[in-house]
Amino acid sequence: MMTPSELQRVVLSLQSCDVTYFECEGPQGVFRIRFSRQPGTQAPSDGDLTSTEQAPLGASGASTCLKSPGIGIFCVKHPLTGLEAMREGGGVKKGQILAFLRAGEMLTPILSDRDAVAIRQASAEGALVGYGDVLFDLS
Repeated sequence: MMTPSELQRVVLSLQSCDVTYFECEGPQGVFRIRFSRQPGTQAPSDGDLTSTEQAPLGASGASTCLKSPGIGIFCVKHPLTGLEAMREGGGVKKGQILAFLRAGEMLTPILSDRDAVAIRQASAEGALVGYGDVLFDLS
């Protein structure tokens, strides 16, 4: 269980990194925090965190662009383990971690919103990405 001082440290760290959503799961349950971007505005809903749009892929069909849920450093490899979450051209399942978004000490997983094939990584490893930037093309 988090102490009030630990909770305050987490909240201040999240706010300093402009993080709008945080989730922590432990043996006693799940703890979630959502912040508004500006006073009086609503934070994105869970559906907004993996927004997609249709884009032409040439003769082979259409792809879906998986967009960034926030601002941070794009990490295809987990910063601690160095393991890649997925490989281009490989199959991915809905909810599978494709990459991570690092903002300060916080790491947010980037999840596939559907079963697909990861056609192309659209952002470079270590790139600074913003909310809505295209991270992957899925088919």
